[in-house]
Amino acid sequence: MIEQKPDIVSSLQAEGVYLKQRGRSFWGLCPFHSEKTASLKVDNDRQTFYCFGCGAHGDVIDFQMRRHSIDFNEALSYLGLTPSSLDAGARQRIEREKRKRQAIAAFRAWCADEYNELADLYRKLQQAKTFCKSWADVERIAVFYHDESIWQLHMEILTGRDDQAKFGLYQVTRNAA
Repeated sequence: MIEQKPDIVSSLQAEGVYLKQRGRSFWGLCPFHSEKTASLKVDNDRQTFYCFGCGAHGDVIDFQMRRHSIDFNEALSYLGLTPSSLDAGARQRIEREKRKRQAIAAFRAWCADEYNELADLYRKLQQAKTFCKSWADVERIAVFYHDESIWQLHMEILTGRDDQAKFGLYQVTRNAA
C-alpha cells in the first residue's frame, strides 16, 4: 500500500488513544464516540482498526481523516507521507473508496430529497382535505387517497435504519421513472 506508512498502534497512541494488548490485538476506547467499555480493536498484523460501537474502521490514514476531519491528502501530509509513496494497488483502493464515498453521499442526498418531496405532497393533501366542502371536492382529490398510504410507507422507510429497504425503494423509483 504505502511504503513508509506509520505503525497504526503507535499512531493511535500518539493521538492519545490508550490501547491494551489482548492476544494479537489491541483494544481501547473509541475516540469517535463516548463509551465506558473498550470497543475499538486494532489489528497490528493487518494495520487496521475497527470499532464495534460505531462501526468506524480502516487503516492509519482513515483514522487520521476521521479523527481530524481532513481529506486524504491532508491525512498523508499529517502523517508525513506523500502521494508518490503510494503503490498502484493503494491508488486503486483509494479511487474505489472515493467513488464509494461519492455514491453513498449521492444516495443519502437522494433519500433526503425523496423524503422532503413526499412530505411536501403529504402535507398538501392534508391541507386539501381540510378544504373539502362537497362531494365534488372529495372526488377531485380522491385519486390521491391511494397514494397517501404509499407516501406514508415510503417516508417510514426513508426515516428508518434499514439501508437495504431504502436502496430497494431507490431501485423501484429509478426503474419506474
